[in-house]
Amino acid sequence: MKDVRKVKHPSEEELLLYHYAEAGGPPRAAVTEHMAVCEPCRTRYRILQAVLAAADVVEAPARSEDFEDEVWRRLVPRLEAGESLWQRFFAGSGARRLWAPVGAVVAVAVLVVGHFWPDASGRADPSPSVRLRSSRSPPSRGSASC
Repeated sequence: MKDVRKVKHPSEEELLLYHYAEAGGPPRAAVTEHMAVCEPCRTRYRILQAVLAAADVVEAPARSEDFEDEVWRRLVPRLEAGESLWQRFFAGSGARRLWAPVGAVVAVAVLVVGHFWPDASGRADPSPSVRLRSSRSPPSRGSASC
């Protein structure tokens, strides 16, 4: 019997590929052989089988004969209005009208805070003029500077 601790256990994705007999995983015979000697992998595979079996039981609800007509009856008034989702969201009444200006203020605040947020060394990002001055070599003591 092989030492199970030294063998590579199949991942959940590989067990899914094994379950559906899909290509792309380890060889099917290798997974079968491994699960014959590895109780934890057999248990994981049984749990996976139970979950997949439960998912297969769920059926889509039955639709009536006029389902398509009903959907179109609901969609046509919205399509004829010519408003996009964003237009309806921002042009609504009451509190929804506040979203556009609030969003703009938040965006500006994020940009300002992001610009002055300290970098990894703990210093805030200097303005471009400070960066330009610091990149120049300092004037020597004896020379005249303008």
